[in-house]
Amino acid sequence: MAVTTNIPQIDEVQAAAFLKTYSEVVQKAWNDPAFKAQLVNDPTGTLRAAGVEIPADMEIKLVEHAAGEKEGHTVVTLPLPAAPTEHLNDDELLAAINGGSSCQSSAGSSSSASCPCCTASSSGSAGSAC
Repeated sequence: MAVTTNIPQIDEVQAAAFLKTYSEVVQKAWNDPAFKAQLVNDPTGTLRAAGVEIPADMEIKLVEHAAGEKEGHTVVTLPLPAAPTEHLNDDELLAAINGGSSCQSSAGSSSSASCPCCTASSSGSAGSAC
């Protein structure tokens, strides 16, 4: 049984463009309380207005760090897919969890948002655990 999920793919160019725009959004939020309130209340719309391409069926949830939290602390939100109604073998289960990806990308190739370890390694922020 093939299991498919609708997880968007992102390549290095898209990731770099997102990080550049998002860093600009963060800086603006630090300096403009009204903009920060807008970002907290509607992160999806605010990021779209800033030029970030977000698919129509995707919602962004913003996690605001408290003052004094460990510097560089990162929160990764992972979706928990609904359990399949049929028994899956190990390969099918892995494919379902990884959105159809084998999670074997290298740092120089496209990576899937479904695999935080591969996504992190492609952006240079962490080593791959795959």
